[in-house]
Amino acid sequence: DMLSFGISSISKVGPTYSQNVKTLDEYYDRLDAQMLPVFRGIELNADDILRRSIIQALMCHFELSIESIESAHLIDFRKYFAAELDDLKEMARAGLLKVDRDWITVLPPGRLLVRIIAMVFDRYLRADRTFCRGTDCLVVPTWNHLWFVAYLWVYTMALAAVLTQTLLPRHGG
Repeated sequence: DMLSFGISSISKVGPTYSQNVKTLDEYYDRLDAQMLPVFRGIELNADDILRRSIIQALMCHFELSIESIESAHLIDFRKYFAAELDDLKEMARAGLLKVDRDWITVLPPGRLLVRIIAMVFDRYLRADRTFCRGTDCLVVPTWNHLWFVAYLWVYTMALAAVLTQTLLPRHGG
C-alpha cells in the first residue's frame, strides 16, 4: 500500500487507487471540513491487478518471469497476452527487449523507453490508443516523438561530464 499526501497525489490501497483534489484551496477546504481530500477513485478488477503486476515488474526490474505471472494469476500468458506479445515484436526487432519462452527482458537500449514498453500491457490505452484534447489526438505509443529521449540523453551526458570535471578533486599541480 502507498498513501500519498498533497494536491493531485495518487494513493494505492489494496486493489484501489484514489486521487486527491487538484487545487490547494480544495485540499485545505476538505481537510478543514474533516473530510479526506479525495477527488476520485477506482477499484481494480482481476485483469487490472494482473496487468499492474506486469507493468511494475517491467518498469522496476526490467524483466518479467512469464512463469511467475502464470502461477500467481492462473493464466496461460501466451494466450492471454497474444496481442501484446505481437506488439512487442517490433520493439524486440529494434533491440529494446528480448522475449523468450520464460522471460521478457528489457535490454539496456530499451531502459530509457521502459514506459513505452510497459504501455503495451495497459488495457485502457489498448482500448483507445489515443490521448485526446478536443480534436487534437496523440496516438500511443508513437515512435516519431522519441527524438526527445535522445535529446535528454545528450544533455544528461553533457551534465554528467561537467559535474565530473567540477566536483572531482584534481590531482597534481
